[in-house]
Amino acid sequence: MDMRNRWASGDGIQARATWEPPASPLHMEPLSIVLSKLLDAAAKALDVDHEQSRALLRRASTLLQSGAEPCDLTARAPARAALAPWLAKRVERHIDDNLERSLRLGELAKVAGLSNSYFSRAFKGAFGEPPHAFILRRRVARARMEMLGGEEPLAQIAVACGFADQAHLARIFRRETGSAPSAWRLANRRAVEPARVAPRASGLAPEVRHDLAI
Repeated sequence: MDMRNRWASGDGIQARATWEPPASPLHMEPLSIVLSKLLDAAAKALDVDHEQSRALLRRASTLLQSGAEPCDLTARAPARAALAPWLAKRVERHIDDNLERSLRLGELAKVAGLSNSYFSRAFKGAFGEPPHAFILRRRVARARMEMLGGEEPLAQIAVACGFADQAHLARIFRRETGSAPSAWRLANRRAVEPARVAPRASGLAPEVRHDLAI
């Protein structure tokens, strides 16, 4: 016989007297589990103790509105690890100064004076991505500068920027920019070259040519 029928049949007084909220402790449990237990208890109490049911619902509503795990019910989440700004600059400078060679996690962690595991978390907290992804992006940026600033072949630029070979450069470059290195170089060199040669078109400085035109 369910609670509603017991109340209708005269057993409601006994049900009201013997019903209690769940005895299992709610501390150290996720907020979702705590809310589930509170709502379940409120539903069970609805037919036998309206005041108790309302109290449970108010408690669940308070937890939902807080938007955070209450300190008396769950453990606090640990603070996110992140490198201090001065330490992040030191690591970034070390990466930029050594892009042409292999850079391992242990080496970077040693530069920061941290363990490998903590450094990995702290690096991501400071730069928003893991060390490996950050290094690849810096290598692509260096390769772009080299492609615009000189005439070296792509194979040479790839090795100078720390890629295994030209194919490795091409694969990462396309993933980062959406273009092949050769196509990107051609398109951007066309945009840069006119600006470089225009001041020397007549062999005179721009301001001198301007005066002559007047």
